[in-house]
Amino acid sequence: MVRIKFKGSNLADLDFWTKSDPFLTLSRPNRARTGMVQVRKTETIMNNLNPEWKVIYISLSELCDGDYNMTLKLDVWDYDTSSRNDIIGSAEVSLGMIQALATSGAALPLVREAYHAHSRKEGRGDLLVTLCAVDDSPVMSRKMSVPGTYPRPGTVSAPPPQMPAPQWTPHLQPQPAPGYNPQYTHYTTQPHPQFPQAPQQYPQPPQQFPQPLQQFPPTPQQFQPPPQQFPPPPQ
Repeated sequence: MVRIKFKGSNLADLDFWTKSDPFLTLSRPNRARTGMVQVRKTETIMNNLNPEWKVIYISLSELCDGDYNMTLKLDVWDYDTSSRNDIIGSAEVSLGMIQALATSGAALPLVREAYHAHSRKEGRGDLLVTLCAVDDSPVMSRKMSVPGTYPRPGTVSAPPPQMPAPQWTPHLQPQPAPGYNPQYTHYTTQPHPQFPQAPQQYPQPPQQFPQPLQQFPPTPQQFQPPPQQFPPPPQ
């Protein structure tokens, strides 16, 4: 794990009304060696020409693949809210050079690669390396784990405590029914003393129904024929 801390000194002021709002980016060549890729970025310190950024944590393999002579690039930017960020200055170093700068305390001058929208040609400022430490510990993730209460490898942890079996209280144990005797295998059904016995005989429905009326007024069976004799015609 590599820990690096940078500090700016007399950075160029690219803002009109206020001072620059600088932040730093750290880049390295990509795996294909076709360009640079950003690997870390610091926080932005507002309105400050002498910023001191927080420590950068990065693994040795992610930074330079263990190559202390690999070319790294440091860019210092001015953060803008209404437009794109402006470059203050850049510098090319290696991990070996960063270690030497941290030991000697020498300043690393920043160089402006392009003018962009700013035409002022005063100095771009310097970078100081206040810390550069390379730890030989195994590579860990950015969010380092915190030791817990787990046993160390090779040790046997104590077994978990045995919990006593629950004890049944007398009022929770099932009580036998009244009159129950385990020696008998046949029982007769007895009515419950709190409820009367249901009647066994129910009233039978009536079997005789009223007969329908059989006598109706007689219908005339004989009809009177119409008269067949008419009075004789007049003479």
